[in-house]
This record gives sequence, structure tokens and C-alpha cells, in this order.
Amino acid sequence: MQQSGSISDPLEILKGITSIGIDGCFGLSLISNFIVIWDNIDPKILEEYIKLLKKEWLQETRKILDFVLEITGKKNIYIQDFIGLMKLIKKDYKKFIFDLDHTLLIPDWAREDDYLREKVDLKEQKEFFKVKQHILNEYEWTFPKCEYKTLSDRFKEYGFHLNEDMLAEWMKYNWETIEDKIVDGAVDILKYLKWRGKKIVILTNWFAATQKPRLERSGLISYIDKIVAGDDAMKPNLQSFNLAIWDVDRNDCIMVGDKFETDGLGAKNADIDYFILGKFSIKDLFHIMVEKDKLDIWE
Repeated sequence: MQQSGSISDPLEILKGITSIGIDGCFGLSLISNFIVIWDNIDPKILEEYIKLLKKEWLQETRKILDFVLEITGKKNIYIQDFIGLMKLIKKDYKKFIFDLDHTLLIPDWAREDDYLREKVDLKEQKEFFKVKQHILNEYEWTFPKCEYKTLSDRFKEYGFHLNEDMLAEWMKYNWETIEDKIVDGAVDILKYLKWRGKKIVILTNWFAATQKPRLERSGLISYIDKIVAGDDAMKPNLQSFNLAIWDVDRNDCIMVGDKFETDGLGAKNADIDYFILGKFSIKDLFHIMVEKDKLDIWE
């Protein structure tokens, strides 16, 4: 089996399966249930997948796969998703760490530019709005946490003058004007986890001055035990995950988010499990957790 680089030939997977004694027909049948991103798959993920297909896992794997497909109505599953779901179903996590934007809340940030148009010089606005998101993305990856001073300095490096007071006003304007839509299934999953006695943490990369009021206005705050915002530390920085994990063994924690670059990579570096939404939604995870708690399907 190919050990490094991208996997370009699906037959390599089948060779790997048959070489460890898996029934060829079953291996082919199981592979047909997956969509594999051959150019991007991490060899380590592939190795873990192959381990899951060993004979002692065969019955369990087939049962869980059928269970997931039946509950969600999906026809196929990414390998990465399947591994995450296997862990989610098999393990009884004590703490769930959720990203906020596009995981639990879908924000409409359109009106924030109204505030910025009042603060940025008219002559600079065309260039400012062209590079604004790039500056913010770069800031998120460069600095360990959000601070008005460092963000103001970063804008200055690009020739834009937004002082600390302006940025603080911007955060206030944001939470007052953002129109959030609660993700379908978000209330259900948080309510269910709280009922099950699980700890729930929000791990978000933006300022608490914006994020906490949004959680309060949406009503989600009533289910949350702790908020780790960008002011504390930003993902994928290890400190942000350590603050979220805090008083629970990291083996008992799972991160749920929508971006591998921040949520998945950060969780991986923190040595905790993670699940990245995409093929499966929050609503899917809710139904899977409810149904798996009704059945000991791995026994």
C-alpha cells in the first residue's frame, strides 16, 4: 500500500484490505459506500481506516455503517466522516466543544460594513473593502488571540486607520445588527446533551463582545457551560483548546466545527477527537446520538 503522498488509485485501497485478510467481496461492497477524496486524503487517516476494517471490527463496522445510513438517509460517506462517526457512536464523551459561526449560528454580517463606511476615509474605502477579509483571515492565523491593539496595528500596516475605540464600537455594532439564523438541529442537540449531563463549550475565534450577546439573543446561552472566545485564544492555537478542555480529560472531549483548518487541525494538535460538518449536519448528529443511545449497537 502506498505510504506517502496522495492516493491516486482506488485499487491500492482494495489491495490493502485484502492483504490483511478481509473478504474481497465485503471489502468491495464497503468501499462502494464511500466517496474518497483521493488527492487530499491524509495517509494516516487511511491507515486508521484500514485498521477499522480488520476482521475483529468487521461486524461492528458494517453494523454502524448501516445504522448511520439508515438514520441519516445518506447513500455514501466520506472516510474521514465515517471514522469520526465511529468514534462518536462508540465513545461516551463528557464534553462537547462547538464552534459557533456556521456550526450553531449562521450569521448575516452584511450590515457591519455600514459602520465601517462611516469610519474609513472615503478615498480608501474601495481598497479597504477589497482586502478587509484577507486582513482578518491573516490576523486570525498570525496572532494567538484577539486584541483591539494588535488588530488596529494590523490594519495600520495596510494603511488603514481604525483605532482601538473604533474596533470596540465595531464589535458592539456587530452584535446589535447581525441577524442570526439558528442552525437546524442546534437547539435539539444542545438540549439533548445538557439533558444527558454533558458539558458544552463554545470555542469561537471572534471577540466575546460580539459573540456572547449573540448567544444570549438566540437563547443558546442557556445550554452553554463555558465560552472561549478570541479574546482568550484563537483556533487552531493550542491554548484555545486547552482552555476549552480545561477540567475534563482530553480523551473525553470532542470538537464539532465546520472548518478543518481551525477546528479539525486545532483539535488534532490538542489530541482530542473532532468531527467536521459538511456531508453530515448538526441535525444528522443529533439523530445519530439519540438513536445510538437507545441501542448498544456495537455489542
